[in-house]
Amino acid sequence: MISKITTMLRSGILDKQGKAVKDVLTRMGFEGIIDVRIGKVYHVEHTKDCDMNRVAKTVYNEVMEDYTICAEE
Repeated sequence: MISKITTMLRSGILDKQGKAVKDVLTRMGFEGIIDVRIGKVYHVEHTKDCDMNRVAKTVYNEVMEDYTICAEE
């Protein structure tokens, strides 16, 4: 199996990289850009009995980030 763990800064925390990308896109003439958030995606190949919540809690910063897990077969 392969699972994707996506980590993102929590909504109340300023995403400086996301703001910089938004500003560049706006200056380049892209209209309608409201917000950009930068995150990380981990592709983990594992067996069915692997505890992916435990893996996710190892790779994310619990103070500043949230995570989601998307399992694929």
